[in-house]
Amino acid sequence: MPGSQKNARRKRRESGAVVWDAGSDGRLESTQSKLSVLYAKQGRAQQFTTQAARDKYLRDEIASLQAYETTQQERVNDLASELGNAKQYLNEVLSRNEEQSQKSEERRDRLRNMSEEVTTLKEKVDGMQEQRKYVNARPERCLLMTGNCGAKMQSWGRAWRAQRSSCRPMSGLCKA
Repeated sequence: MPGSQKNARRKRRESGAVVWDAGSDGRLESTQSKLSVLYAKQGRAQQFTTQAARDKYLRDEIASLQAYETTQQERVNDLASELGNAKQYLNEVLSRNEEQSQKSEERRDRLRNMSEEVTTLKEKVDGMQEQRKYVNARPERCLLMTGNCGAKMQSWGRAWRAQRSSCRPMSGLCKA
């Protein structure tokens, strides 16, 4: 045997039990599992005085494990139900969120349109204020213009009436 295998198979004693070093070839786990089975059998032999006592204990253990399995299955069913409810609630929240997002987008569009309308109206108001300033700043000019226009209209009216009265009805130029 080579030196490394010899070292891997040496015995050592720990707490009264013989333990084999199996090295890296993987036999350690199988050896340990066999050893634990042997210790379990020895423990049951020392724990129970008769086979009937051992069988009763094992039946009770099986019943206890089955009851535990039943409660765990009920818990799994409850959790599955809660998970279904949580998924449904999540879907409802997501749909409400989508609705709120749509409403929010519609509000933004309306605000954008209103802002544009306000800007347009402000521009109109500014233009009207400029006109008012122009008119208020030069009232004498406007009065002169309107006064001139009135005087011109009056003179044109007199001239037209004068021309009309001087026309002869027979000439066909003026109508009576």
